[in-house]
Amino acid sequence: MDVRLFNQLNIHYHTNENLARQLLPFARKFLSMPSKLTNTWDYKNTYTDLEGLALETELDFFVDYITDQANQYLITHNLKIKQSLKLSVSLFTSEMAEGDQHTAHNHPGALLSGLIYLNVPNNSAPLEFYSPRSKLTSWLNYIDELCYVASDEIFEITENHAIVVKPKNGLFLLWESWALHRVPKNNADERITMVFNIGVADADQL
Repeated sequence: MDVRLFNQLNIHYHTNENLARQLLPFARKFLSMPSKLTNTWDYKNTYTDLEGLALETELDFFVDYITDQANQYLITHNLKIKQSLKLSVSLFTSEMAEGDQHTAHNHPGALLSGLIYLNVPNNSAPLEFYSPRSKLTSWLNYIDELCYVASDEIFEITENHAIVVKPKNGLFLLWESWALHRVPKNNADERITMVFNIGVADADQL
Protein backbone atom coordinates (compact mmCIF):
# COMPACT_ATOMS: atom_id res chain seq x y z
CA MET A 1 0.00 0.00 0.00
CA ASP A 2 1.35 3.46 -0.91
CA VAL A 3 1.26 6.23 1.70
CA ARG A 4 1.24 9.99 1.27
CA LEU A 5 1.66 12.27 4.30
CA PHE A 6 -0.28 15.55 4.22
CA ASN A 7 -0.58 18.50 6.62
CA GLN A 8 2.01 17.37 9.12
CA LEU A 9 3.12 20.10 11.51
CA ASN A 10 6.87 20.40 11.06
CA ILE A 11 8.55 22.81 13.46
CA HIS A 12 12.11 23.71 12.57
CA TYR A 13 14.20 25.03 15.43
CA HIS A 14 17.71 25.78 16.57
CA THR A 15 19.35 27.96 19.20
CA ASN A 16 21.48 30.97 18.29
CA GLU A 17 22.24 32.98 21.41
CA ASN A 18 24.71 35.25 19.62
CA LEU A 19 22.02 36.26 17.14
CA ALA A 20 19.61 36.97 20.00
CA ARG A 21 22.16 39.20 21.72
CA GLN A 22 22.73 41.04 18.44
CA LEU A 23 19.01 41.60 17.87
CA LEU A 24 17.95 42.56 21.40
CA PRO A 25 19.21 46.18 21.26
CA PHE A 26 17.35 46.72 17.98
CA ALA A 27 14.16 45.28 19.47
CA ARG A 28 14.41 47.53 22.52
CA LYS A 29 15.07 50.56 20.32
CA PHE A 30 12.00 50.00 18.15
CA LEU A 31 9.83 49.15 21.16
CA SER A 32 10.79 52.53 22.67
CA MET A 33 9.68 54.47 19.58
CA PRO A 34 6.01 55.57 19.75
CA SER A 35 5.93 55.88 15.96
CA LYS A 36 6.66 52.16 15.62
CA LEU A 37 4.26 50.84 18.27
CA THR A 38 0.86 49.51 17.25
CA ASN A 39 0.04 47.57 20.45
CA THR A 40 -2.04 45.15 18.42
CA TRP A 41 -3.65 42.41 20.56
CA ASP A 42 -3.43 44.74 23.62
CA TYR A 43 0.23 44.24 24.37
CA LYS A 44 3.38 46.10 23.34
CA ASN A 45 4.44 45.38 19.76
CA THR A 46 5.23 46.89 16.37
CA TYR A 47 3.01 44.60 14.30
CA THR A 48 1.85 45.66 10.86
CA ASP A 49 0.44 43.57 8.02
CA LEU A 50 3.04 45.16 5.73
CA GLU A 51 6.80 44.55 5.76
CA GLY A 52 7.24 46.36 9.08
CA LEU A 53 10.76 46.18 10.51
CA ALA A 54 11.94 44.19 7.48
CA LEU A 55 12.31 47.57 5.78
CA GLU A 56 14.87 48.76 8.36
CA THR A 57 18.28 48.53 6.69
CA GLU A 58 20.01 47.74 9.98
CA LEU A 59 17.99 44.51 10.10
CA ASP A 60 18.85 43.42 6.55
CA PHE A 61 21.17 40.75 7.98
CA PHE A 62 18.28 39.21 9.93
CA VAL A 63 15.91 39.33 6.95
CA ASP A 64 18.56 37.45 4.95
CA TYR A 65 18.89 34.93 7.81
CA ILE A 66 15.12 34.37 7.88
CA THR A 67 15.00 33.96 4.09
CA ASP A 68 17.80 31.39 4.18
CA GLN A 69 16.01 29.41 6.90
CA ALA A 70 12.74 29.56 4.96
CA ASN A 71 14.39 28.28 1.79
CA GLN A 72 15.92 25.41 3.76
CA TYR A 73 12.48 24.58 5.17
CA LEU A 74 10.93 24.45 1.71
CA ILE A 75 13.74 22.28 0.34
CA THR A 76 13.58 19.88 3.30
CA HIS A 77 9.85 19.27 2.78
CA ASN A 78 9.90 19.22 -1.02
CA LEU A 79 7.89 22.43 -1.27
CA LYS A 80 8.38 24.87 -4.13
CA ILE A 81 6.79 28.25 -4.74
CA LYS A 82 5.62 29.14 -8.23
CA GLN A 83 8.31 30.26 -10.64
CA SER A 84 7.20 33.90 -10.92
CA LEU A 85 7.35 34.43 -7.15
CA LYS A 86 10.03 35.12 -4.56
CA LEU A 87 9.92 34.91 -0.77
CA SER A 88 9.09 38.12 1.06
CA VAL A 89 9.56 38.77 4.81
CA SER A 90 7.51 40.86 7.23
CA LEU A 91 8.94 41.44 10.68
CA PHE A 92 7.90 42.90 14.02
CA THR A 93 9.03 42.83 17.61
CA SER A 94 6.95 42.37 20.75
CA GLU A 95 7.35 42.73 24.49
CA MET A 96 4.97 40.95 26.84
CA ALA A 97 4.52 42.12 30.41
CA GLU A 98 3.09 40.07 33.26
CA GLY A 99 -0.52 39.19 32.48
CA ASP A 100 -0.27 39.60 28.70
CA GLN A 101 -1.39 36.79 26.40
CA HIS A 102 -2.21 36.06 22.77
CA THR A 103 -5.27 33.94 22.01
CA ALA A 104 -5.30 31.07 19.52
CA HIS A 105 -4.67 32.18 15.95
CA ASN A 106 -2.85 31.38 12.73
CA HIS A 107 -1.30 33.57 10.03
CA PRO A 108 -3.52 33.18 6.95
CA GLY A 109 -1.64 35.64 4.73
CA ALA A 110 1.71 33.84 4.98
CA LEU A 111 3.34 30.57 3.99
CA LEU A 112 5.71 30.24 6.94
CA SER A 113 5.89 31.98 10.32
CA GLY A 114 8.39 32.05 13.12
CA LEU A 115 10.12 33.90 15.89
CA ILE A 116 13.31 34.20 17.88
CA TYR A 117 13.31 34.67 21.66
CA LEU A 118 15.53 37.60 22.61
CA ASN A 119 14.85 38.01 26.35
CA VAL A 120 13.15 35.27 28.33
CA PRO A 121 12.95 35.86 32.10
CA ASN A 122 11.90 33.05 34.43
CA ASN A 123 8.18 32.22 34.19
CA SER A 124 7.86 33.59 30.67
CA ALA A 125 4.88 32.16 28.80
CA PRO A 126 5.47 29.28 26.37
CA LEU A 127 4.15 28.91 22.84
CA GLU A 128 1.43 26.29 22.34
CA PHE A 129 0.49 24.60 19.05
CA TYR A 130 -2.84 22.81 18.74
CA SER A 131 -3.43 19.56 16.90
CA PRO A 132 -6.59 19.56 14.72
CA ARG A 133 -7.12 16.01 15.96
CA SER A 134 -7.86 17.35 19.45
CA LYS A 135 -11.38 18.23 18.25
CA LEU A 136 -12.12 14.49 18.27
CA THR A 137 -12.39 12.93 21.74
CA SER A 138 -11.52 9.55 20.27
CA TRP A 139 -8.02 10.81 19.34
CA LEU A 140 -7.56 12.35 22.78
CA ASN A 141 -8.71 9.19 24.55
CA TYR A 142 -7.02 6.51 22.48
CA ILE A 143 -3.83 7.93 20.97
CA ASP A 144 -0.72 8.37 23.10
CA GLU A 145 0.18 12.06 22.92
CA LEU A 146 3.89 11.26 22.93
CA CYS A 147 3.63 9.77 19.46
CA TYR A 148 3.77 13.32 18.06
CA VAL A 149 7.12 14.16 19.60
CA ALA A 150 8.83 13.07 22.79
CA SER A 151 8.94 15.64 25.58
CA ASP A 152 12.39 17.15 26.09
CA GLU A 153 14.05 20.36 27.22
CA ILE A 154 12.35 22.38 24.46
CA PHE A 155 9.07 20.58 23.73
CA GLU A 156 6.38 19.24 26.02
CA ILE A 157 3.19 17.43 24.98
CA THR A 158 -0.01 17.99 26.93
CA GLU A 159 -2.89 15.57 27.49
CA ASN A 160 -4.94 17.37 24.82
CA HIS A 161 -2.09 16.79 22.34
CA ALA A 162 -0.94 20.43 22.27
CA ILE A 163 2.76 20.92 21.53
CA VAL A 164 4.23 23.32 24.08
CA VAL A 165 7.48 25.11 23.23
CA LYS A 166 9.48 26.15 26.27
CA PRO A 167 11.09 29.53 25.53
CA LYS A 168 14.77 30.27 26.00
CA ASN A 169 17.10 33.00 24.80
CA GLY A 170 18.15 32.47 21.20
CA LEU A 171 15.60 29.79 20.35
CA PHE A 172 14.61 30.24 16.69
CA LEU A 173 11.39 28.60 15.47
CA LEU A 174 9.89 28.20 12.00
CA TRP A 175 6.57 26.56 11.11
CA GLU A 176 3.84 26.53 8.46
CA SER A 177 1.46 29.44 8.94
CA TRP A 178 -1.74 27.37 8.97
CA ALA A 179 -0.81 25.97 12.38
CA LEU A 180 -3.12 27.15 15.19
CA HIS A 181 -1.13 28.43 18.17
CA ARG A 182 -1.34 30.72 21.19
CA VAL A 183 0.68 32.31 23.97
CA PRO A 184 -1.02 31.68 27.34
CA LYS A 185 -0.95 34.18 30.20
CA ASN A 186 2.58 35.45 30.70
CA ASN A 187 4.00 35.56 34.23
CA ALA A 188 7.09 37.70 33.68
CA ASP A 189 8.02 41.16 32.46
CA GLU A 190 10.11 41.93 29.35
CA ARG A 191 9.45 38.73 27.42
CA ILE A 192 10.88 40.05 24.15
CA THR A 193 10.70 38.35 20.75
CA MET A 194 11.12 39.16 17.10
CA VAL A 195 8.33 37.59 15.07
CA PHE A 196 8.19 37.16 11.31
CA ASN A 197 6.00 35.96 8.49
CA ILE A 198 7.22 34.73 5.13
CA GLY A 199 4.96 35.28 2.16
CA VAL A 200 5.64 35.88 -1.50
CA ALA A 201 5.94 38.78 -3.91
CA ASP A 202 6.20 39.01 -7.67
CA ALA A 203 9.82 38.37 -8.57
CA ASP A 204 9.89 41.45 -10.81
CA GLN A 205 8.99 43.68 -7.83
CA LEU A 206 11.92 42.57 -5.64
